[in-house]
Amino acid sequence: MSLVVGGLAHRRRTDAHGGLTARPELAEDRIATTLDRLATERDAGRRLEPESAAARLVTAMEREKVQRQDPAVRAECYVARWTALETAYEYGDWKDRTRAKAEMKALTSELKRDAPAEAVMKSRARELGIEFGSRLERVLEAKSEREAMRLERGLGLSR
Repeated sequence: MSLVVGGLAHRRRTDAHGGLTARPELAEDRIATTLDRLATERDAGRRLEPESAAARLVTAMEREKVQRQDPAVRAECYVARWTALETAYEYGDWKDRTRAKAEMKALTSELKRDAPAEAVMKSRARELGIEFGSRLERVLEAKSEREAMRLERGLGLSR
C-alpha cells in the first residue's frame, strides 16, 4: 500500500458561514484553471490581448499569495497536511511510515516557528478537527520545538 502524502498544497473554498476551508488539491489548480479558461477562449475564436491574459494570471497569483499569508488558511493547511501524514503513518507500509515520520518532524518544526498559525490552531482546535489527546494537540501544547520533539519520541520524531 503506498499513500501519496508529500507536498500536499491546499486550495481554499468558502463554507456556508463565509469562512475559508482547506481542501487538499494541487497548488497550481487555480492557475491551471485560469490557463484552461484562457485556452478555451482562444479556441472559441475570441482573441485575447496578451496583456489581458497576463493580467488575469497575475491577479490569480496575487490572490493566492494573499490567502497564503492569512494565518487561518495556513492553520487549515497544517491540519490537512498533518492528517494526511498521520494516515500514511498509521496505514502505510514501512516506506510510507519512514517518509511520514520525517515529514511530521519537519512539519512540527515549521508549525512551532509559525506562531500566528499555531495560535489559530489552538483557539479553533475542535473546529479544525484536532482531537483531544491527539499527536497534533500534544505538538500544539508543547512550549517549544524541542519539547514537541521530546513528546513525540514514541513516534520517532525526536532528534
